[in-house]
Amino acid sequence: PAGRRMMSVLTVIASVQLGDLATAREHTAAAGDSVPAELFAEFSAAMTKIKLAEGDVPAAQAELVAFLLENPSDIRALADPDIATIAIGVYAEMVATGDAEGGQRMLERLLSAIPEDLAAVRAELIHRADSAAAVADTRVKLGAGFQLFRDALFRDALRFFQSADARTDLDVDQKLIVKQVLAAIFHSLGRIEEADAAFRGVFTVDPDFVLMDHLAHVQSAYDLTIFTPEMLDHFRTVGPIM
Repeated sequence: PAGRRMMSVLTVIASVQLGDLATAREHTAAAGDSVPAELFAEFSAAMTKIKLAEGDVPAAQAELVAFLLENPSDIRALADPDIATIAIGVYAEMVATGDAEGGQRMLERLLSAIPEDLAAVRAELIHRADSAAAVADTRVKLGAGFQLFRDALFRDALRFFQSADARTDLDVDQKLIVKQVLAAIFHSLGRIEEADAAFRGVFTVDPDFVLMDHLAHVQSAYDLTIFTPEMLDHFRTVGPIM
C-alpha cells in the first residue's frame, strides 16, 4: 500500500507538470495524506495548480498558504521557479476575480516569511507580482472588448473601446492597447483617416512608443494579435503629428 501511495503521489506531480490534469485528479485520493517530506512541496504545489485550473481560487489559495507557511522552512520552496510561478498564478487569479485586497494580503504574508538569505527570491516575487497584477487588471477592464475584437464583431468592439478610451482609470499600457485596437477596428471598417488618428494617439500617451515591442508584449501577455500584416505595413508609416 505504501508503494502504491508513493506511485500515486509521483503520478499527481508528473501529470500536473505534463499538463495532464485529468490523470492527476484520478490519483489525488489514492495519494492520501501521507506524502513523503521530500515530495511535500511539489505535491502541494501540484494540488494548488489543480484547484486553480478548476476555478476554485479560494481552495487554491488555502492550499498554497498551508504548505508554504505551515512550517518555517517550507517558505524556502519559493526559491523553486515552478513553485513561485504557481504562487504568482494564485495571486493573479485573486486579483482577476475581484479579490485584489485578499491577494495583496496573501502576497504580503508570503513575502514577510521569506528569510533574509533569499532576498533575491523576494525581489523577483515582487516584480512578478506587479506584472501579474497589471495583466490581471487589464483582463478585467478590457477582456470583454478583446473577445469582441477576436470574434470580428467590429461595431460592438468599436463601442466598447471608444468607451474605454474615455475612461480615466486606465494605466499607460492599457491606454496604448485601446488606441491600437481602435486603429485596427477603424482600418477594418475602411475608415482610414480615423484609424490614423487613433493610432497617432499612442504617441500622446507615450512619446517613446515602439510599435513592434508593444505588439510583442500584447501578444505574449494577452494572446491578442492587434494588426494584420497589411495593417502593420500601413501603421509603420504613421507617426505623430509634429
